[in-house]
Amino acid sequence: MKVHRSVAHLTGKEQNALHNIKNRVVEKLKPQLIFCYRTETKQSIQRNCFTNPRKAEDWQFSCNLLIVISEKTTIEDHVLKETIQLTEPFGNVNVKVHPLDFVLNQLEENTLFFVWVHRTAIVLYERDKVLEQFPSPIPKREEYQKQVEEFYQQNPGMTNYLEEKMVLVAEKEENTIKVEKALPKEYHPQYLSEKK
Repeated sequence: MKVHRSVAHLTGKEQNALHNIKNRVVEKLKPQLIFCYRTETKQSIQRNCFTNPRKAEDWQFSCNLLIVISEKTTIEDHVLKETIQLTEPFGNVNVKVHPLDFVLNQLEENTLFFVWVHRTAIVLYERDKVLEQFPSPIPKREEYQKQVEEFYQQNPGMTNYLEEKMVLVAEKEENTIKVEKALPKEYHPQYLSEKK
């Protein structure tokens, strides 16, 4: 499955902001991987013949990043704060920082946040082909959309992002098959259609 790396769907100004943010983060934290899983842009233009200047523009950008670091790396709080300060000229940056082994474990445990970020977020930076260590992303995004939207609507701040597990479609299908096998023969769909 192809990894999402393109930022072509963003405006030039948004692309520039993300590029500069990524460069500051890479320079300061030396991560293995950076995912961008949310961006928000607010723009206002006010025109008024009674003021000077007559046109006032305001542009605000924010993004959320999952930064994956090496297991051997420790990032002190003050270093993370310095990194955020370096990115301030380009926008408001919110980060979640986790070691690679932790992220891989969360993917294995089907933690919804990590599974969905891996499946849909934009990879802004990758070092040493670290994504080759990741499992294949879940297939057929549409089948999981409702689950993900419910998770986000119930907790947009994602305070419980480490707790929520994704219910995989394959598991649901297996359970259905097991239930059908447990039913007496006369209740199986195949038997009912033959009976008609």
